[in-house]
Amino acid sequence: MSVPPENLLEFLRQCGVALCLAGESANRIPDELVALADAYGVDDVEFLVVPTGVFVRSRGGGGVVVDFANADGPPLRLDQIDQLYKLFEQVKAAPIPPAEGIVKVREILDAPPRHGNLVPVLGHGVLTVGIGLLFVRDGRALVSLALLGLLVGVLRLVAERVQVLSLALPVAAAMLVTFLAYRYSPELGADPASLLIPPLATFLPGAALTLGAQEMVTRSIISGASRLVSSVYVLLLLTFGIYAGMQLAGPVQEVPVPEQLGSWAPWVGVLVFGVGIYLNSAAPSRSLPWLIVTLFVAYGAQFLVGSWTGVCSRRSWVGC
Repeated sequence: MSVPPENLLEFLRQCGVALCLAGESANRIPDELVALADAYGVDDVEFLVVPTGVFVRSRGGGGVVVDFANADGPPLRLDQIDQLYKLFEQVKAAPIPPAEGIVKVREILDAPPRHGNLVPVLGHGVLTVGIGLLFVRDGRALVSLALLGLLVGVLRLVAERVQVLSLALPVAAAMLVTFLAYRYSPELGADPASLLIPPLATFLPGAALTLGAQEMVTRSIISGASRLVSSVYVLLLLTFGIYAGMQLAGPVQEVPVPEQLGSWAPWVGVLVFGVGIYLNSAAPSRSLPWLIVTLFVAYGAQFLVGSWTGVCSRRSWVGC
């Protein structure tokens, strides 16, 4: 029976918390932590991961030790996730003192955005336009989407500073976007319904729903059920915000929308969306080409399947 080095359990707990904030699945985190423990020659450590924290159980000379670390904090950006996994690879190759590892993990969690606070706001406006190119056919509406995307980006920035506001952010953002889209639809130059999804896309819990379903299948019942319930809760908040915004906006006027954009628009939208994600999520500097390639492959496969099954029309395949 090997005795864990001093501070090793605390280091493993901090790593587990960081992985939770990175959005890693509950069945993947213990495997990563076990690999880190093996690097230090400690093989008698067990982990239990829930969405809100990590339990660590170890046997040492003084008996069994069980501790819990709370995973409380904002989700990690892509650059933070990149630095975190680079640290893990470094530790697996050449273990560092656990105390030094704790400091490095905390530095990663506390690191500010690489390009400052305004670039993510700009990125949110860019990715909104990218998604909009898949839905709208009037070039004038892209300006409206850019403004709505920037507005939601500013709301997200404020909510990061004021924790209380973050609880009501999905409702407030959905209500404001819906009110502006429906109240001023004649001036915005687009069907108001097509202006709702792009600015609010970052609130949609697609990743959480996918992870929750995966965890339920792999028997991580607590984590999977928690993610699914949380995702449904967010969807309900967005639904309530949209409904309230429609009621505040009043009767909707019919807006004739001429088709100005050609079949090139969705492909350009994929490119613009990739750049927006890169800026909004502070992706690593060399990841942009791979991000763009991945998005084009995914959209290309979706387009081909849609064309093969006859879902897309010959004139426009927006939304396929």
